This record gives sequence, C-alpha cells and structure tokens, in this order.
Amino acid sequence: MRTAIISLVLIMGLIACKQKKMELTQKEKAVAFIKSFETGSSDVLNFIDENIKSHNYTLPNGKNTYEMYFTNEPSGCKIEFIRIFEDKEFVIMHNKYTNLEGYPGPIITFDIVRFENGKIAEHWDNIALEINESINGNSQTDGAVIIKDISLTEKNKAVVSEYMQVMLSGEFDKIAKHINGENYIQHNSIIDNGVSGVLNTIEKLKTEGIDVVFNKVHRIFAEGNFVLAIVEGSMGDKPTSFYDLFRIENGQIVEHWDILEEIQASEDWQNTNGKFHF
Repeated sequence: MRTAIISLVLIMGLIACKQKKMELTQKEKAVAFIKSFETGSSDVLNFIDENIKSHNYTLPNGKNTYEMYFTNEPSGCKIEFIRIFEDKEFVIMHNKYTNLEGYPGPIITFDIVRFENGKIAEHWDNIALEINESINGNSQTDGAVIIKDISLTEKNKAVVSEYMQVMLSGEFDKIAKHINGENYIQHNSIIDNGVSGVLNTIEKLKTEGIDVVFNKVHRIFAEGNFVLAIVEGSMGDKPTSFYDLFRIENGQIVEHWDILEEIQASEDWQNTNGKFHF
C-alpha cells in the first residue's frame, strides 16, 4: 500500500511538472496576443483579463473588445515580430504589421502589455506608417536584435535616463556625452547617422519653425542592452507620444529606433485611460 501511495505521489508530481513546463511564458503569451490579430485565434482569450485596459484610443476597455477580433478566421494581416524584451510584468514588442485593416500601408509599432496574475491586464501601443526611404540608409526596423548584457540592465536604463534628462532640458549640445560619436546608428528616416545627424536635424527643424519638445518621461523599460523610453512632448504645435528604443554598448548609446504618434483629442477616444498611464 505504501509503495502504491508513493508511486501515485510521484506520478502526480510528474504531471504537475509537465503542466508547469507547458505553461506559456509572459513573452509567449504577449506574442500570441498580438499574433491573434493575424490568425484570428480565440485561444488567446484564455489569458486576457476580463477588464483589460486599452491605451489605444480606438479600442474600448474589456475582454469583449478582443472577442470581436478573435474569431478563428485569419484576418489577412501579417505581423512580423522584430524585437521582444521584458521588464518585470511588462513585455515590449517592436513589430511590423502588413494589411492591417484601417491603414493605407504597412505600419511599424511598439506594443506593450502588462501582466497581472498571469493574464494580460493592459495594452499600450505607438504606431507609425512604414517609410520606404531614409537619409541614413537604414530602415525603421533593421539592425541588432539579440538581447545581451542582462546583468547591465539597470546601468543601461540609467544611461538612457540621463540622456533623456538632457533632451528634456533642451541642452542638446550635451548629448555627445551619451552617444557613441559618429558610429551611432540611426533608424529615424529623417535623421542621419552619428551625433552630427541628431544635432543637424534639430537645427533644421528649428529653421522650419518646428520645435521638438520633450515634456515628461513617463516610463523607461529595459532588458539587457535594449532600453525603451516613453516620453510625452510635442512636434511643432502637435502633442506627440515618443517611443524611443536605444541599444546600449559599453555605457553609450550606439543605436536608436523610434515611433512618434500624434496624440488625438481626448473627445475622440473610446476609453479614458490616456497614452501614458503606467
């Protein structure tokens, strides 16, 4: 009898281990969530919180919003996951969508999801149309993708925090301290590579009467060498949400991607969560 009980305990333990191994990670759940806009798979609804909050102004809160999208029928949209990293309960994804309904061409996005008790409780995004030409020769999405230097996560986050304080102060002559000189790789299509590319663009925009203003850093996310800053500001007279992704190497910024999205008037929103509540 004792042997039978021990055997049963061992079997139950193996089953529990197997079930634990089959549990999806946060990154896997986040990818499945976004991928469902392509596949239409309703399986993802199992790990969406009933009261999920949306920070995309076109989407109402609640799980039922996503039930309308996920019907087990492919949408015709194609999604490419370019970079994925994680900071505690947040998963950050750098994505490209093709043939997404409502857009005239491919879009580049940052999608962020927050987990609570294993379920997706909030979703943020910043969206821009893909641009086919750039003065730096780089696209909005190419470049390094491998996460490394995990032990330096907090130090790298501090590098970006200091850099963003310079940008908030408007003392642009000080940015060279944080950027790896002319080796700096730029993925914003209107800015050339190198520190000089950044400074020249700022001056050019000023002569055109367009001031780039950073008002507040709302959040900085990081995993290893990748750091994303979420910033509220303006381009000219347009309130703007800035998502700036940096790659850090040896304590300096060596590569930069961004998405700028004009903030719509609040009366047009389908929810009251705002773009910057983290």
